[in-house]
Amino acid sequence: MQTSTILAETLLSQGQAQARTGLAPGDPPEQIAAESDSWTGDTVLVGHLPHLGRLAALLLAAAPDLPLPAFQPGSVACLERDGDGRWGLA
Repeated sequence: MQTSTILAETLLSQGQAQARTGLAPGDPPEQIAAESDSWTGDTVLVGHLPHLGRLAALLLAAAPDLPLPAFQPGSVACLERDGDGRWGLA
């Protein structure tokens, strides 16, 4: 929550982070991946490993256990969805 608060203060005009479930290290990435279908704007997720790495792999390659991208603690990745709904690493 501390990291998301810092990012929100920097990136959002309202400067408020929203706490949510489904981002803990052991949570299955499928929950957030399913929710991503309804996102209509830019979304920043702050979480921990291995969850965020598994989520990125699921969105990018439909394989949550594929080590893609290889996250290190404190790293950031930008994923973008194309017109066909496929995610790519920006």
